[in-house]
Amino acid sequence: MASSCCIKGNIHTGEPTGAYTTIAGVETYIAEPAQSSGKAILLIHDAFGFKFVNNQLLCDTFASQTNCRVFCPDFLQGDAAPIGVLDGSVAFDFPAWVGRQAVKLDETTNLVRAFASELRASHGVTSLGAIGFCWGAFPAIRLGASDMFNAIAVAHPSFVEVPKDIEPLRTNVLFLCAEIDQQFPEEKRIAAQQILTSKPNQIATFKLYPGTKHGFAVRSSPDDPVAFQAAQDAKSEAVDFFNSQL
Repeated sequence: MASSCCIKGNIHTGEPTGAYTTIAGVETYIAEPAQSSGKAILLIHDAFGFKFVNNQLLCDTFASQTNCRVFCPDFLQGDAAPIGVLDGSVAFDFPAWVGRQAVKLDETTNLVRAFASELRASHGVTSLGAIGFCWGAFPAIRLGASDMFNAIAVAHPSFVEVPKDIEPLRTNVLFLCAEIDQQFPEEKRIAAQQILTSKPNQIATFKLYPGTKHGFAVRSSPDDPVAFQAAQDAKSEAVDFFNSQL
């Protein structure tokens, strides 16, 4: 179950360069590479949703460094945590939000599946990756048990059960792990790694970032140089992973 660490962190500066569109009935932020190809990445956002500047800047980076179109749809369907939670300017009933999302995990996974299928069927996508952050890691892992994605990456996942959600995985996967993470603690990480690395035909890479907490890959602050540098390293690791897999 997710905890308050999921709604802590820093709002990054920068001007997103992508645009909004609607795909499969879902409002979506899309970042285009300089040269289009049949490759794409589906970014499954954290609790702050597809309009959160941090998530959009990640999309822009992945697009420019992987030559993939990057899609970040509103998979929370208008129920994202307000950005003001991060600076304390807005009160938010996070336990109630967690409760709403926990009972919709299957529904959300089906929404992600439908969106990914639409990309392949109608948008010229021939090679598709997914990267999920926090809440968004769950549907990525669930769909990693199918042939929907060519590769998946997840950062500090929430809601994931081990071994239940890990054993069915068959898609090549990259885990970007925080050292301190109530949602994916050491015992879960080690158990997941043992399960996946024992599969002879699957690539499963686990990267642990010392000195980091849950959420670092999206919401780290420059005031915490260890976590901020870890976020840059994790981003580069994901770029290299997708460049090798898609």
